[in-house]
Amino acid sequence: MAQGGKRSEIFRALARELPREWKDLGRELRLADAVVETIDVDCRGGVQEKCYQVLLHWNRKGGNPSLDDLAEAFNQIRRSDLVPLTKQRGFDGFKSILATILTVRIIWELATNFGYPPATIEEIQSAQDGILLMITCMEQRGQIKPTDITKLLNALRIKELYGIVGKIQRCFIETLSPNGGYGAFKIALSALLTVGVISDLATFFEYPDNLIVELQNAEDGILLIITCMDERGQITPTDISPLLNAIRIRKLHIDVKQVGDCFHKFTATNSGPPQMNRQLSPELEGSKKKLIQQLERKYLRLTKQVQPIPFIKDKRSIDKVFTEVGMNYKPVGDDNTWQKLSSHHDLLSGIFGRSRIQIIEGDPGYGKSMMSLRLAYDWCTGDPRSPLNNIDILICLNLRQLGGLKSVYEAVVKCLLPLDSSIRELDVEQLLQNENVKTLILFDAYDEYPDKDIDDNFVSQILQENILQHVQVILTTRSSCIPEGCDGLTGRIKLTGFDGRAREEYVRKVVTGGDEEATRRILAQFNTNSILEDICQAPLFSVIYAHSVHEAKINIDFSSVTEFFGYMVHCFHDHAQNKAQTKATAEEAAMLQGFKNNHDNLDKLSYGALSAENQQLTWDKEIFVAELGKEFYERHIDIGILVEEEVINRNYPKQPNPYKAEVRFFHKLFCEWYAAHHLARRLRSSQSSLPENLVDLMDPSDLQHVYRFACGLDPLAAPPVLDLLKRKKDCDRFAVLCALEQKGTADDALDTVRDLVSRDVCIKGDDSRLLQRTTIQLVELACQHGIPVSCLHIEYRFAEFDITNSCFVLEAGFRLANMKTLKVLHMEECYTAHDITGDELLWLLHACERLEKFWFDSRRALLPLSIAPEMFSPALKERNINGTRVRSREWSGLPSQL
Repeated sequence: MAQGGKRSEIFRALARELPREWKDLGRELRLADAVVETIDVDCRGGVQEKCYQVLLHWNRKGGNPSLDDLAEAFNQIRRSDLVPLTKQRGFDGFKSILATILTVRIIWELATNFGYPPATIEEIQSAQDGILLMITCMEQRGQIKPTDITKLLNALRIKELYGIVGKIQRCFIETLSPNGGYGAFKIALSALLTVGVISDLATFFEYPDNLIVELQNAEDGILLIITCMDERGQITPTDISPLLNAIRIRKLHIDVKQVGDCFHKFTATNSGPPQMNRQLSPELEGSKKKLIQQLERKYLRLTKQVQPIPFIKDKRSIDKVFTEVGMNYKPVGDDNTWQKLSSHHDLLSGIFGRSRIQIIEGDPGYGKSMMSLRLAYDWCTGDPRSPLNNIDILICLNLRQLGGLKSVYEAVVKCLLPLDSSIRELDVEQLLQNENVKTLILFDAYDEYPDKDIDDNFVSQILQENILQHVQVILTTRSSCIPEGCDGLTGRIKLTGFDGRAREEYVRKVVTGGDEEATRRILAQFNTNSILEDICQAPLFSVIYAHSVHEAKINIDFSSVTEFFGYMVHCFHDHAQNKAQTKATAEEAAMLQGFKNNHDNLDKLSYGALSAENQQLTWDKEIFVAELGKEFYERHIDIGILVEEEVINRNYPKQPNPYKAEVRFFHKLFCEWYAAHHLARRLRSSQSSLPENLVDLMDPSDLQHVYRFACGLDPLAAPPVLDLLKRKKDCDRFAVLCALEQKGTADDALDTVRDLVSRDVCIKGDDSRLLQRTTIQLVELACQHGIPVSCLHIEYRFAEFDITNSCFVLEAGFRLANMKTLKVLHMEECYTAHDITGDELLWLLHACERLEKFWFDSRRALLPLSIAPEMFSPALKERNINGTRVRSREWSGLPSQL
């Protein structure tokens, strides 16, 4: 490969890992500010592409400069973890990166597992460059090879070092791809297979019973069955057809095409895999070209009319406002491991267990629909970085609009194509059913799909692979509304919202247009209030607040989501009223003020829509106006809370007009806001408990904001809402959030706290920041007032003891300092930086004065084997504490039995 080609490959890999700090890198590489800003403005791609362009510009400007200078730049911006990527590719490059992944503790465990002589282990441990020496030893003994690192991965799994297995797999494949050969394919295959298919494959291949039992019980069962298939000729360097046949015949939850493509990627000659011989007829080829043209025109219209917030009437192109949100990916068949994605381009790329069906999930306001628009834009514009370049036809459908339609072919013709299009449903059906046409269907807003509860709707038929089994599918939905029956078949992507860097990027790019002083002023607002910062993890809230503060130029503080959302609604009204102030008469101004404060009919309509058996989220305009009145309707259309859409009249040509007007809220959260007013008003008037079936009609996991807003709007609404949520299974977490919203006396608050901590309290790493912070506040408030906390579950990827500051630190930066009244502590799947020391364990026992039992369930960190008796205080010696480290060491009667 030419030098330029090698550098381009290195730059691409670096750009994938460094999307956020690209401007810092540019300045560290001494690019002029004007160059950096030009790239920011002119580059049509996202931040990953901007980073790539910075590297290319530096390379051209410097006349092929040394990569050592680039490595030093990474050190300066505190991204030394990327320095190995600046080195050579191939097996040497892999070894360089491997040296940054392994630790002193890990190489000791590996050396022990591999059975190295004690003298060799001692030499490795004492050597200044012990990690490099260990890598050399593994290479000399054949435990890592340029074509195979199975033995290394096997050893890591046996030692339960799962956290770095994925990193090393990816490192190996990326540094040797696409010429990694058969060994690289086996590594990639281990990421595609799941534990659940091991027994099925072994049974199909008629393995001996004792071997099947061994495979089922082995910690490294996936790698072991790959070895078995290799030894028995079921996979070879030239043929994997026995494996593909087994997957098809047993109907395993594995994408056959993906396994085949993976094999050809690593082992095929330049001629590539044989292509399917299902050519299109000239007529159908013409329909295909015409369909693509009409879809592109439709999507480009949609992507050029984006409104960041309702009262900004100038519409913008999606590429001018889109900002990457945080994304975590869970591979098919993996119930525990979430991997970070750096860009929306990663959604369809890579081979790490990716399924043909991807579900993008996220809480309200987390950018699911914006993601859909961005993907459509990438397809239309042929973005060279996007994997959608390989897609012939993209079908992008908003499921909110598809109620009553019987097929995806009907939906395409009626919702996406012009009224006078010559393309028929039959043409669409023939194209989508042809496996030689690469098709991706993007279903947006499944949670708003009117027919989702109807058996055998066409969306379910596609998801369950009853039809169009070869078509790739992306579906967006709220986290609370995952389609049934497809968990084992899908990849899952969770949108985690804006972090500080994403928020800064959006404010600078969209709100202030690069005005640094205005940018600093707006960002300072987010940093002054931790509650506000957590609320604005949701991109929708962050965007609306940033634009509002930029216009108002005032400082606003909030203590709850209800206060925040109420402020936003008032902003919409005030913005329109200020614009019309010079034109409005006193009578008109009074009417507008009345619309702002009195919206009972809209409240009632919203409540009825959300509590109906099938939620109604769009209305016929004529019916809606008749319910609310013309002036009220036009006012809310003008301020942007309501949106009017022209949609296909499905009864045409039976009815004369081919189009009709429908009305919806700008976002479903506004519907929840008005429904909460009606709920609070009902509770205030009756002062009675809620009907037991309310949570069935309005599921808190889907409509949590209705309950939260109601508690925040009226103190009288909070007690019955909290009472109902606390009595319903799995609703405790929503009760915690509702408790934060309520306004009442201190005694009322403590009664709520006492009740909530009398049952298990859980802090999860994948919860929103607001829920995590609220739960910590709940625990600390209980401890502060001497209220016993029954049991605290901490399910977090990383946590740490900070003895110096007397607190427990979670990865998100939250600190739990007061745990005096905690009775049971259960830490699950927590990784710590090192084994827990005796000092840390003693600190925990002293900090939790009422602790009776703790469970520590971790694959990486161990409890100390013993603690010197003299380290225990007299008070601690009188306590009898049970402690368990699951899967390893069990203690009881602490400290008496230490």
